[in-house]
Amino acid sequence: MARRITRKSLKQDEFVEAAFDAGVWLEQHWRKVALGVVVVAAAVAVGIGVRLWNTARARAASEMFDEGYVLYRDAAESGPAGATLTTASLSDALGRFHDTAQRAGGKPLGEVALLYEGLAHMQSGNPSEAGPRFEEVAERASNPVLRSAARANLAQALAASGDVDRAIATWTELSEADPPYYPADHAVLHIAKLMVGAGRSAEAVEVLRDLVAEYPQTSSAVAGQALLDQIAGGQ
Repeated sequence: MARRITRKSLKQDEFVEAAFDAGVWLEQHWRKVALGVVVVAAAVAVGIGVRLWNTARARAASEMFDEGYVLYRDAAESGPAGATLTTASLSDALGRFHDTAQRAGGKPLGEVALLYEGLAHMQSGNPSEAGPRFEEVAERASNPVLRSAARANLAQALAASGDVDRAIATWTELSEADPPYYPADHAVLHIAKLMVGAGRSAEAVEVLRDLVAEYPQTSSAVAGQALLDQIAGGQ
């Protein structure tokens, strides 16, 4: 008697046939399957390896920055405030900050390292080398406070390099920034001092009067009034 074909048996036959076809295909293409398994395993391994490598790289960059900061701090404290330093420690700090910035790339640590590389150049008496570092941080940093700090240092580097007009323009940007991540009164005082140094005392007087009127309870206003008195006494 012929076996009655039911829906259940039909499904079973389809499953067996599908399994048989898959087995035949596997026998014919086992090399591709094996290669696919290897590729997937390799991809997973690479992913884990990259993550571990990035973690190790970040740790190494952080340690390098710490070493550079200690060297920079010790070099800065070894001489009088504002003095140009040419010590071996400062040179070593520069190298570490540079390497940290390269390793950390666009991450916050890299941006901070680049800022300190500029500061080390300033301490070494090389404002023209410091300026581009500050400018890069001011343009690309994700933290607005860090951008403002870099811009303030850029203004000082520009002034030290003799580019007074651009330095004044940079301080003006900081004084007008909203929100003011850098103290506006400090920026205005810097503008006035640069104007006085450039022989533009009449302009400086107007800036200083505005400073004293707008920020009366600040140390900048006290310094500004003293500068006003000095200008008036010299006339």
